[in-house]
Amino acid sequence: MATSIHAFGDAGASNTEEARSRGGILSRAFHRFMAAREARGRAVAYYHLARLSDERLVDLGYESAQIRRIRSFADYPGSYWI
Repeated sequence: MATSIHAFGDAGASNTEEARSRGGILSRAFHRFMAAREARGRAVAYYHLARLSDERLVDLGYESAQIRRIRSFADYPGSYWI
């Protein structure tokens, strides 16, 4: 007689693989936190880059589409205290 033992909440290998790819609640929270921090960092960097002239941005290697994106953050608050 064969006996299968599964961990609590584990209904089989397919569900375990799916759970690993999805991640747990802490993993998902961490990834969302990191995505928010990256977005904030990008916005602050674009804010400061928006203060540079187009010629300087071209010298730094930015293309016209990237410069338009940077210019969209010109009115974004660069930093603030909470």
